[in-house]
Amino acid sequence: MLLMTEASVANGGAFIDRRGMPRHRAILGAQIIYRDGLCATDCIILNFSDRGALLRLSDFSDLSSCPQNFVLKPRFEAPHTCELVWQLGQMVGVHFV
Repeated sequence: MLLMTEASVANGGAFIDRRGMPRHRAILGAQIIYRDGLCATDCIILNFSDRGALLRLSDFSDLSSCPQNFVLKPRFEAPHTCELVWQLGQMVGVHFV
């Protein structure tokens, strides 16, 4: 099933959402934690589903040293082990493992 999102409409329909589950809007502070908890970077969860999330990295965040799998720790929620699916600038798509 293909879903059209507000983002796809705003981009003139150039983006087709291929996710099978609807996302829930959010603005939740979180951290991406990796290297056994030795490294962390701040992010904001913009939307999420049972399978994954859309994150926006802080302006000074750099995931170049981050491995493909990491822990996403929302401020007031349980952590999720994640796999990086895509990154475009400060926007990051993750899949919950």
